[in-house]
Order: sequence, then C-alpha cells, then structure tokens
Amino acid sequence: GSMFSDLENLKEVDLSNFDGTEITTMNFMFWDCINLESVNFTKLETPSLIDIGGLFYGCNSLLSADLSCLDTSSVINMGSMFFDCTSLTTVNLSNLNTSKVTAMPYLFSSCISLASVDLSNLDTSSVTQMDYMFQECLSLTSIDLSKFKTNSLELVPGLFSIART
Repeated sequence: GSMFSDLENLKEVDLSNFDGTEITTMNFMFWDCINLESVNFTKLETPSLIDIGGLFYGCNSLLSADLSCLDTSSVINMGSMFFDCTSLTTVNLSNLNTSKVTAMPYLFSSCISLASVDLSNLDTSSVTQMDYMFQECLSLTSIDLSKFKTNSLELVPGLFSIART
C-alpha cells in the first residue's frame, strides 16, 4: 500500500510488466498523486489481492480508470477507491469479481465529473457498507444498480448525498 503516495509530479504509471502475484494490498497506492492521469494495469496478475481501498484517493487529474483486468476474487475492501477524483469521467469495473467484497463506502465520493457508471456486473451480495458511495457526484446522470443485492447491507447513510452549505 501507499507505494506511489504523494508523488505530485507522477503523470503515468505502467504496471503491465510488474509481478503482482504476491501483492495483498494496493490500498492508497496512488494517494494524492494529484497529477496522475493514467495507470496501465494490463497483464498485472493479482490473485492474492485483498485490499484496494483508497487506490486512487485524491487523484484529481485522473480522467479514466480501467480495472477490468485485475483479479479481485479475494478482495474484501474497495472503500474510497476513487474518493475525490474530481476529473474522473470514465471508469471500467466490468470484469471485477466482487463476490467477497464487504466494504464499498465512499467508492466514488466527490467524483464531481463522473456522469455515468455501469456497476451492473458487480456482485454486491456480501457488501455490508455502501455509505456515501456516490456523495457529491454532482454530474451523475446515469447509473445502473439493477443487479445490486442489498441483503447484507448494514450501513447505507448518504448513498447519494449532496452536502448543503
């Protein structure tokens, strides 16, 4: 976790030839990399990964993210993964195996440029926390939650909340 944390001048990262077979946590890996624009996860094998919480936390310049190639079959935490990614417009989570994920709080919180997101392929049957998942997503006009299973949910406050001043 926090491998590239606070690297303000970092713009691009290519992890396609990185050996990730023993990585268990990528939490806050790019924390506050405010100029990060893209990350290539293609070919990155992550069979032991359990925590990707805060992965792109505070990456204000990140325009798009494609995590569809990551092996997330053991992941339990996705909380705050895109928190405060204010420039994020596109995200691909289509092939993620989220069957063991229990935490998704603040997942897209403060993603003010995100207009639509397709979460129809996410398995949310084990998720207990979705609090403030889309808080301050001011541009959000389309979201597919039709396949969300909420039988395990314990915390859901502020799912779509907008702060009032």
